[in-house]
Amino acid sequence: MARGKPNPDGLVPYSYRPFDARWLYWEGETKLLDEKRAEYKPHVFVGNLWFCSAQHLRKNPSETQAAFTTHIGSYHLIERGAIWFPLYLRDDQFGEEVNGVKRTANLSELARAYIESQGAEPEDLFHHVLATLHDPAYREANAGGLRMGWPRIPLPADADEFAASAERGRLLARLLDTESKVDDLLDPSIAVPTKIDGSQILDDDFKVSAGWGHFGANQAVMPGQGKVERRGDVVDVYLNDRAYWRDVPVEVWEYRLGGYQVLKKWLSYRESKVLGRSLSVSEVSWWSEVARRVAVLATAKPPQQAQV
Repeated sequence: MARGKPNPDGLVPYSYRPFDARWLYWEGETKLLDEKRAEYKPHVFVGNLWFCSAQHLRKNPSETQAAFTTHIGSYHLIERGAIWFPLYLRDDQFGEEVNGVKRTANLSELARAYIESQGAEPEDLFHHVLATLHDPAYREANAGGLRMGWPRIPLPADADEFAASAERGRLLARLLDTESKVDDLLDPSIAVPTKIDGSQILDDDFKVSAGWGHFGANQAVMPGQGKVERRGDVVDVYLNDRAYWRDVPVEVWEYRLGGYQVLKKWLSYRESKVLGRSLSVSEVSWWSEVARRVAVLATAKPPQQAQV
């Protein structure tokens, strides 16, 4: 503001936590941000894809730490610290121009040779990696190595197996991308907003006050216990003492990505004392949609482990 006015181009979409998209004012000259990562931002452009990984697992191998975004991503989008890997790099000198941006595939020579041998494209390898990192069998078989170093990605020798893995990666990317339309994949009976008395749920019922989050030291948001009631294989997750989301499968409620219990983490930032307001209708609907996306993520069957 002291320089005259904000830069409109500084307002950018921002992947803050899993399924938690926000807006960020990116300032390239000062310490308005903790770290502006000026070398990172030029590679975030329309049409580029990103996944993140960690140098070693902090948690057990039963959960993945690989998130996906098309936007700038937070360093703490995964709990361990996200290291971001793009499909393309901006290359104003030698890159191929696509949609006004000169870009080159972010591949080693060996990786280029592999996809050529498969008759594939860089996008196929990107999605194969995403699918592999989300494969529970892969993480279990390689648990020791994943605790100590970077993931090693098996490359199928069979082109059909590689194509099947890449196709699953595309499905995962759709589910993980907060802007993708996936209504055709979702079960509308999961996480239905409901009033205790059976009446219509209204704006006044959208206040989150069940104890999901609070401010800790240095205004950091800390998760709370909240209120969940289990009924067999499903739980009801309460916004407050009047309203709740009905019929959330237990495995969906407990699903973890990047070290976070996804649905609970989202709620911790929306407790009314933290957010300063009630939720909007669209935010209540989004939580339901996230639960339904997670239901597909948690049950999607990976292709059989390929020969490499």
